[in-house]
Amino acid sequence: MKPPLRMRIFRKVIFILAFIPFRLFWPVKLIGKNNLPQKGQYFLAMSNHLHWFDILLLWVYLPGFKFFLAKKELSEKRFNRRLLNLFGATYIDRNKPDIKGIKSAVAKLKTAPLTVFPEGTRNKDDTSLQQVKGGAAMIAVKADVPLVPLIISHKQKIFRKN
Repeated sequence: MKPPLRMRIFRKVIFILAFIPFRLFWPVKLIGKNNLPQKGQYFLAMSNHLHWFDILLLWVYLPGFKFFLAKKELSEKRFNRRLLNLFGATYIDRNKPDIKGIKSAVAKLKTAPLTVFPEGTRNKDDTSLQQVKGGAAMIAVKADVPLVPLIISHKQKIFRKN
């Protein structure tokens, strides 16, 4: 299943605009990148979410078409919903079982890698993890794909190796 042309163009433009600034200003050292599956899909579980541009960092340093799970509240404002839809977001209700969101995530995982931040929100404190929401492992099992954990060890600082 190929994403719509509008989404592919948007993603390519954002990637081009983000690539040079992120590579110059926020260099990232990826440890264990070779552990990512070379073929097939995978479910990337970012154990922490420190900044809004974590998603752009993922795009620049782990290229490839990825979908994202986003909290349902982000879809309430029209601008946010349109923007996140172009990024390939699937909305999920964090407070109750969301069968529709889970089915949508499993369907997207069959076509491309999917990323989730299991904490469910941005973490203001980069020294500890928040309570992790359940469901990531279940989605990976239902889609029959490997669950790949990833952590950002500290907040990104400009011109510093992160």
